[in-house]
Amino acid sequence: MSHHRTCIQFHPVGQGIFSTGCICCDRRDDPVRWFYDCGTSSSPKLITKAIAQIDECCECPWPFSYSSAQGARSFNLGVISHFDQDHVNGVSELMEGQKLNILLLPYATLAQRLYNAFTQSVQIDSDFVQFCANPARFARERWGAERILFVEGGSPAGDPNEAQPDNQNREDQDSSIQIPRAKLLDLELSSDAAPESGILSAGSVLGVKMHGKIVWVFRPYNDQHLARKLNANFEDGIAKLRDALLNCDKIAIEKAKKLYDRTFGKTAQPRNEISLFLHGIHKSSQVIETYASVGHGINRRPSDKHPLSILYTGDGFLNTQQRVDEIKKLPLQNLTVLQVPHHGARKSWMTGLGAELAPRHSVFCADPERIKPGHPHGSVLVDLLKHGPAIVDKRSNFCVGQFC
Repeated sequence: MSHHRTCIQFHPVGQGIFSTGCICCDRRDDPVRWFYDCGTSSSPKLITKAIAQIDECCECPWPFSYSSAQGARSFNLGVISHFDQDHVNGVSELMEGQKLNILLLPYATLAQRLYNAFTQSVQIDSDFVQFCANPARFARERWGAERILFVEGGSPAGDPNEAQPDNQNREDQDSSIQIPRAKLLDLELSSDAAPESGILSAGSVLGVKMHGKIVWVFRPYNDQHLARKLNANFEDGIAKLRDALLNCDKIAIEKAKKLYDRTFGKTAQPRNEISLFLHGIHKSSQVIETYASVGHGINRRPSDKHPLSILYTGDGFLNTQQRVDEIKKLPLQNLTVLQVPHHGARKSWMTGLGAELAPRHSVFCADPERIKPGHPHGSVLVDLLKHGPAIVDKRSNFCVGQFC
């Protein structure tokens, strides 16, 4: 019987998020790797340092590398939670000379993406605006993504059998991510409708396959359907510029920015209302050992026999009963790790949710030394005080793993 080792890390990048994960089978040195966001509004040097130390900072008692024997690093899956600089501005550096098989993004209309970009006071000729204008082309050309999938908004409930490979008994030697059939790419997202891109239906399930068996399951959830509607005049104006914007035409982007200024001025509503959540869980029922570490030093928990699981939230909102009811359609029982939404912002959290979700570890990706925006907020910390709060700032990382 083969064993599996899983390691999930949150890297110290200050006010931002950068998390990576590995699943390795002891029958071959070819782990399946993923990342969730890579960006910061703190110093970009933190991203550079975290990437350089991506192997060394793990406190895993069963070490393995993110790099192959030839020294090349690749990711089977990359996930961008939303169109915000402090979640994406390190991805280009992370992907330098590397491979990315599948990239997941939340489905958002062209108007929604540009609205998000313009609220961040960025230069209209910046890479970030080009990414928001045509994320599929940008990810393909700049990050080398082989396949880009946009997760549509809707309920996160899905059938885990959708992720099962055709033949469970076949000893397939290729570790891979199994995905359900994707819809053809909406023209709203790309001007060339590339076949390697598509729409992933709400409730879809992705499986990590090793030796013909699913060992880990991902469930992405885009809460777009709960976001407020944009101004109709802004949406209509962007629609008229659509083709030029998808080609990142500078004049068209300038017109879109002027339209934004005329429509909203200084009254623009808060962004981040669309976020791609990601739930992951180990499929093994034979847990040998679980460990966790904050900063330095391992806290082993051999009595913890529940499969390792994690809920990434990005900058999502869990501040209303409707939003909480939606997220609870995911299998969150015995949750190992919760990435606390929006760096621990009070407006993104509902009091009492800590006891309701009851994670064993609550990870705050934030820089508490900043006076503004004041993350993590004290009331959110208090609500999660009994659920292993860990602040991943500019110095301390968080790492959790399991041997099955």
